Amino acid sequence: MSAQDPEVTGVYRPPTEVSAGTVLQRRYRLLERLGVGGMGEAWKAADSGRLVDGQPAQVVIKLLPPELRRNDEANEDIRREYSRVWLLSHPHICKLFDMGEEDGIGCFQVMQYLPGITLRQWMRRHSEGISASAIVSVLSAAASALDYAHGVRKPVVHRDVKPENIMLDPQTGDVHVIDFGLAAEIRNSQSRLSGAETVIAGTASYMSPEQWQGVRRQRPVISGRWESWHGNC
Repeated sequence: MSAQDPEVTGVYRPPTEVSAGTVLQRRYRLLERLGVGGMGEAWKAADSGRLVDGQPAQVVIKLLPPELRRNDEANEDIRREYSRVWLLSHPHICKLFDMGEEDGIGCFQVMQYLPGITLRQWMRRHSEGISASAIVSVLSAAASALDYAHGVRKPVVHRDVKPENIMLDPQTGDVHVIDFGLAAEIRNSQSRLSGAETVIAGTASYMSPEQWQGVRRQRPVISGRWESWHGNC
């Protein structure tokens, strides 16, 4: 337990930094940092408000990059995106459980914990080649998730579909599309904060022709990318 833990002190003091043992909103105990990059940090955490077999459920916490955590516009971007995405419910979409907020930490999203690896990691493990049937199985699952999101009453466009944002479990074959809208909104915030003339909500090598056609009329600014990590969501 950390000194910040209300079980130790009897008083809840909102954290201003994060590390293993930090408790967010009196509920989410950070266990292990899964990765860090230009799009923020991802942590494996225990959720005391949701039990599985009598134990706190494992979830993933995604935090804004440090430079955006106290930025009002960046936090509002995440709140808005959460309100659009959290109702998505599909077997191949990583479930978004909650959005929290702490003074000094800003908004954070709570997501389903998915054991497994990214599609990129899976392809690297099979550099000798992958069967057509295996490829079709993964892409069909991802396509069904996107088709569902595009067809809901208020359609949701991912805006950053790439191998890093498709998770699969080699043991079960489960496939999930992750990070609907999250990386794109963080890029928007970073571009505004830096005074960039143009915001590109996507990874350059995976952007649609429609996006590039719009970009060519302006000076493009490519912001950092959110990487997805092993065991992450």
